[in-house]
Amino acid sequence: KGKETFYMQKFTIMISVIKQYCVKNNLQLEVAVPLHYPADVYKKLYADCNRVYLMAYEQKNAEALSKKITSIVNENIGKTTIALRTEDFAGNFTMENIEKQLSDKTGINSFAIHDLQRLIKLEKSQQ
Repeated sequence: KGKETFYMQKFTIMISVIKQYCVKNNLQLEVAVPLHYPADVYKKLYADCNRVYLMAYEQKNAEALSKKITSIVNENIGKTTIALRTEDFAGNFTMENIEKQLSDKTGINSFAIHDLQRLIKLEKSQQ
């Protein structure tokens, strides 16, 4: 637990430094993070970043996932993209169904797929 806190502090300090560089150079700062960080880390990331990608990997239960995402996002819906992995789903229909459920439950309409090659492979496997 002690090392986790240490590394989370280092991570948020690093993001703050990168933010300063981005502001000076008129760049957008976007970060992709898992769903298990402490709440204070997400708060800092939303303050410093233009967009936060929440990596909702290995999760198939839309209800549980939407509750977790909602607890992270708070009022930052417009700065949030939910990232999914194709290998977590049986097919496109299942993945799109989860996207629809998550969108309905969280209000987030921005989704990303982890890997284009895997998406193409998934689509080919269903033809």
